[in-house]
Amino acid sequence: MIQRRQAFQGLAGLFAAGLAEAALPGGAAAAPVKRGGTLTFARASDCIYLDPVHTSQNADIWISLNIHDTLIQPSPDGTALQPGLAETYDVSEDGQTVTLKIRPDLKFADGSALALSDIKWSLDRARTKESGGTFQFMLESIAEVVTTPPSTVVLKLSHPDPAILQALATFNAGIMSERLVMASPGDDLEAKSKSFAERPVGSGPFMLTSWTHNSEMVLSRNPHYWKPAADGKPLPYLDKIRFLIIPDDATRILKLKAGEIDGNRVCALLAGGRARG
Repeated sequence: MIQRRQAFQGLAGLFAAGLAEAALPGGAAAAPVKRGGTLTFARASDCIYLDPVHTSQNADIWISLNIHDTLIQPSPDGTALQPGLAETYDVSEDGQTVTLKIRPDLKFADGSALALSDIKWSLDRARTKESGGTFQFMLESIAEVVTTPPSTVVLKLSHPDPAILQALATFNAGIMSERLVMASPGDDLEAKSKSFAERPVGSGPFMLTSWTHNSEMVLSRNPHYWKPAADGKPLPYLDKIRFLIIPDDATRILKLKAGEIDGNRVCALLAGGRARG
């Protein structure tokens, strides 16, 4: 189980760090960063479900992590952890309590406050078998989420879990707005979740501004994002990311060569010769 968690952690970190901090690889000091502009990126497949708990395919995971922030984040290279919405985190000596101090004045992309109650609601939903989706097992060691204003969240574990910090940095632990989800159309939580996932609002570096299924998705910078870049100004560097859904590998390559797109999902033709199947 730990190996599965680590695999998803590395996968999740790669794209999230790449979009938010791509202009300064590895966080190294470099030439002055050019801010603004739109990156046009071609993908083979579209997203299905932009709800962290119900996200399962890579195309969803990569986008979800840029919309829904987590308490802890992977490092830019995906090999370590760093603070996210929680500015500090600590595991007790007996391994059964995780204490997190949440950053002050956090906001969702619509400008509404991110409250301790949103963190509790999100983690309770993600850890519960009935509502936690396919990857609920990653958070099942959490027995109780306790919040203490103004900034403390304590996770009481049912047993020591050596991968709990990695799990908190993984896509299905994304923090959502309880108010916005429950205000979405639907007769129950599942239906409301599906409605919300069509136009999600999170606290990550980008926010969804348009989505034409199987054609195009546009993400715009979240003006309320908390994380500063190396130059001291807020991330992300880009104003927008435009995703085009182009299933055919050859077509994406031709558009890249023609300068019609700025980036392309790695495909068999680029990875070493013949395209398969």
